[in-house]
Amino acid sequence: MQYEVCPNIVSLASYYFLLIEPIFGHHGLSDLDNKKFLGLLKAAVGRLTDINGKTSKMTYLSPNKSFWSKQHVPFCSWFLLPCTSKFCTAKCVSSNYSIYIYSHDDMRTAAGRNLSDEILRFGGAGTSQVINELRRSQRITQNASGACYFIAENKGRHIYKLQDLPYWNLGINHLVLDFLDGKCEGQHDIGFAALLKTHLSSDIFRSNFDKSLPLPPRKLFRNSEHSKKYLITFKGTSYPFQTAGGVRSMLSNFHNGKDIVFVTKPQFSIPSPEYNLWSYEELVEQSKFCLVPQGRSPSTFRLLEVMSAGCIPVFLFDRYTAKYILPISDEIAWKEISFIAPSYPAKFQTFLDSLRLINDSIVEKMSNLVVKTAASIVESSLDALSNKSLRSTYCKGMARKILREIESRRVV
Repeated sequence: MQYEVCPNIVSLASYYFLLIEPIFGHHGLSDLDNKKFLGLLKAAVGRLTDINGKTSKMTYLSPNKSFWSKQHVPFCSWFLLPCTSKFCTAKCVSSNYSIYIYSHDDMRTAAGRNLSDEILRFGGAGTSQVINELRRSQRITQNASGACYFIAENKGRHIYKLQDLPYWNLGINHLVLDFLDGKCEGQHDIGFAALLKTHLSSDIFRSNFDKSLPLPPRKLFRNSEHSKKYLITFKGTSYPFQTAGGVRSMLSNFHNGKDIVFVTKPQFSIPSPEYNLWSYEELVEQSKFCLVPQGRSPSTFRLLEVMSAGCIPVFLFDRYTAKYILPISDEIAWKEISFIAPSYPAKFQTFLDSLRLINDSIVEKMSNLVVKTAASIVESSLDALSNKSLRSTYCKGMARKILREIESRRVV
């Protein structure tokens, strides 16, 4: 397959020569790749926009007002280029494009050593299943030289560097899948590739280019047709010794055992009698609002689980992870179906009090919309699913989203 490089690919030549190259060198690229990179910059037209170095803060959302921060396209630091699908995609001469998925042998080549299939299959929750679903597409080819788009898994730099994959080509026309429950590893290898990731921060997120994905749910719940007896609940593990996840440790101070139930079990500790007293399933199915606090990272399996029960999600982040990009934020109006609670104890109590003031008809309307949104994410009717088929259905839905994402990036 022949390529012609889109003439509008980002021009950062002056920025590169004046600021980046003297400080950071060649982005960790080989000399050959660095020459290619410089060639792209010199050949590109000027498009130096949205590089202002500003950081955005996530504004807390109260039940009475919709204060949601606007997404912007920051430069995101030296290792991520400010791309959009329109300007950072090479176009294929052939309209009958094909997609190549990197094999385990490709990954071994990048690692420079013989890695076991077991290690290479590990890529986070459901990644292997999503990859298997993608391979069913008629667009997938085994011939890398004839492919137009490439799909790679981010395994982390401790296994291999993305830039060492045999057809990397600075990441042009690459989509990097990352379903790991944690921060982005190896992000300085991304180049012109797009991130499809379960934990994206606005520090590295490139609007209209990268995509935040939800973690797969582990259980499926049903939306109760009867009135729900709890206002807001949470049951889960706390991580008091981690910067990420420490926000859960404050929740026990607000537990009243009646309509507000917050019970946590410190990581690696024996559950308390109070913790064992409450059923996670009952709390989710019988609550109007469900707290979805960050754990080891802001992304959590809990989100889609509580949404399947029609429980309105209430996000809770500490100030270090409040830049989290909510899943599929370009498709879902989260401000209509969720809230963001403040992490400061005094403000958090005020927030809980304000939840009581929300009219039941509004709660019911939001709850129904939450269920519909969960079904749209999974791309299947929740009523037709069981816990056994949930993971498979989620993976099929994610595979379809990824294929549509590639189709939308096409430059004809």
